[in-house]
Amino acid sequence: MKNFCIIFYSIVFYLSFPVLSLAEHLVGGVISYECIGNGSIANTKNYKFKLSLTRDCNQGSSFDSNIDLGIFSMNLNQYVLVQKINIPLTLERPVDFDKKSCAVLLYNVCVREASYEILVMNLPILSGSYLFAYQRCCRNMTISNILDPGRTGSTIMLELTTEAQKLCNKSAVSDQLPPLVICANQDMRLDLKSSDAEGDLVEYELCAPFTGGGPEGQGGTAGNPLGCNGIKPDPSSCVPTFKEVSFVNAMTNALNPFPSAVPIKLTNGILIARPNAVGQFIFGVCVKEYRGGVLLTLLRRDIQINIAECNTVLDAAIQGAFINKDTAFILNCNADQPFKISNQSKDTQYIKSVFWEFESPSNKKITDSSFHLTKIFSEPGTYTGKLFLNKENQCSDSLNIVLISVKKVDYQIKAQYDSCTNNPVVFSINPLPSSTLNWHYGDSTMGTAFTHQYSKPGTYQVKAVVSNPNFCNDTIRYVINIFPAPSNLSLNLKDSIFCFPGSLTLRLNELNDTRYQYDWSVSDGRTFNGNAPVVKFDKPGVFKFNLKLKSPNGCTTEQAFSQSIISKEKPVALFKVINAKLTLRNPIVEVVNSSLNAKTYFWEFENQKTSNLINPTYQFVRTGLYMVKLIAIHENGCQDTTVQQVTVGEITDFYVPNIFTPNGDGVNDILTPEGIAPFAEYEFSIFDRWGGLLFLSKDSSAGWTGDQYNTSGSADGVYIYQIRFTTEEGLKKIVKGSVTLIR
Repeated sequence: MKNFCIIFYSIVFYLSFPVLSLAEHLVGGVISYECIGNGSIANTKNYKFKLSLTRDCNQGSSFDSNIDLGIFSMNLNQYVLVQKINIPLTLERPVDFDKKSCAVLLYNVCVREASYEILVMNLPILSGSYLFAYQRCCRNMTISNILDPGRTGSTIMLELTTEAQKLCNKSAVSDQLPPLVICANQDMRLDLKSSDAEGDLVEYELCAPFTGGGPEGQGGTAGNPLGCNGIKPDPSSCVPTFKEVSFVNAMTNALNPFPSAVPIKLTNGILIARPNAVGQFIFGVCVKEYRGGVLLTLLRRDIQINIAECNTVLDAAIQGAFINKDTAFILNCNADQPFKISNQSKDTQYIKSVFWEFESPSNKKITDSSFHLTKIFSEPGTYTGKLFLNKENQCSDSLNIVLISVKKVDYQIKAQYDSCTNNPVVFSINPLPSSTLNWHYGDSTMGTAFTHQYSKPGTYQVKAVVSNPNFCNDTIRYVINIFPAPSNLSLNLKDSIFCFPGSLTLRLNELNDTRYQYDWSVSDGRTFNGNAPVVKFDKPGVFKFNLKLKSPNGCTTEQAFSQSIISKEKPVALFKVINAKLTLRNPIVEVVNSSLNAKTYFWEFENQKTSNLINPTYQFVRTGLYMVKLIAIHENGCQDTTVQQVTVGEITDFYVPNIFTPNGDGVNDILTPEGIAPFAEYEFSIFDRWGGLLFLSKDSSAGWTGDQYNTSGSADGVYIYQIRFTTEEGLKKIVKGSVTLIR
């Protein structure tokens, strides 16, 4: 009877996205053996050992090409190394999981399995047990139920008792690998059973995994990689006993390795639970083999699985369908042409297969595996079908489809009309629809009448919309060109008097279409082309107009217009400003009028008509920028206008002498700015060369006598003056300079 302990690595990732990231580490392993007979030495047996390891398929990960298996025995209550066996890699292959599993479908699980096999000859029969062990580091860093998982290794172990040696036993073999991904919040029944070819009794129990090795020597890390804390512990120095892993808290242990909504039970090799948390966990299962009540083999195995959310619900859907009670109704209005049914199912990353199935009205089968379906449903009538997503998978969905295929009617439109006259157009359609017919005439109007009057020339896109009872509406298009040559045309002008030189634009009231040919003529012999020509007038006279019009389809008409344009001579307004830059000290502007062909004049200063003289003058009273306008008037009433700009500036051109002699002789004894106008604010200051204030006055009539501020007279030398003032416009200004004092 075989007894072995299976330890599961359960990797659960906290995911908000559907791609499960498995680590580059071992995800399981088991040792099995078969006694193949007596050895060539007395009291020995020959064995075939097999170590199976599994790991994820991450890029860059690989199995060791050789491994060391330690064979230990008990001596004086402690284990000693009997033999170290180096086993080569025998086989590596991908592991096939249940393709119908929703978890495998959602998370793209990929696992590879490696086998290491070797014959061990002439192994002595002991009075005690052999212990076979393989150690390797490290576990996945994301394991959530043990401490320091990224620095903790694992041990895969098998105990071979004296009775098994004597009986030349064969160990039980696992029926299947456990899945790497388990769906959270769903009932879990993991089949962990093993089969025994000799009919021995196999019992199962949850137990703690063993550690094995450590991170030393990994990826260039310091330390001995073959030491007991290295990534590949050497069995010669790393002998049992082995240490169990340390769980993260008191609530987590060998019997309760992960959260579950129901008690975790292991009954007859079936692990029953309902995981209610996503995460990464490891747990162990010990399997014992008995014969006649005597223990033969105890096997301890590490296994790794993943618990993740599997709540994605696929929803099969197609575009443009009417849905009624889980059935999609869709209409094909042209049975002779390829018809596309667009697959609008969501969560396409979870859709691994698509299958379409239809049955024609004559019971013919139509199938396809394309994501979108394009077929010719040539047989008129009703097709019943179905869209399958992930058919026969746990994560699947389907949609019933009813497709009605209808033969398309080939309608033809004709129109009768005279394109040179603006008479109504008469439409016809063949065959005449038995259902509703609506005309869209192309001029923003519609109706059911077969006769239509167009109000303007142009090219019109006509549509006939046929509405059938089966909802297969059909639209037939037709283009007509309406370009008549109207007989009664009018200009957009009235009889008027025109002052030359000048221009006007000729344009018809009824027509402005550039596709027509316009040939205009004026009574003075000039000709023009185009729908809106510009006609210039530079001499007096009475003018009339004529037009020859040709439509795009060759229709012609000619029109002589009754309107008259009288062109009169226009004066030329000209004048010159004698001084365009004035100040309030000299605010009078003078102008010289040089206008041509004018009899009377009107002048505007400051936006007022202030004079009708030929050459007036005007006095400004405020600073600013002004326009002087002259309106020159011909004796026939025609006018011309011209404008010029005049600037009236501030009085800032006052003068300060650069030398004064305050010696009491009555000549040049006081320094006073000359030409100062009254300002809203005024300040006159004198400073010495070190910046000391000698004089200050806010009276524009007061000057400096050469005395220092509140003290005696100043010495000969150069002094600085500063004048601050505010203009009438509120502008603050500063004028600075120097003056030489000589007594």
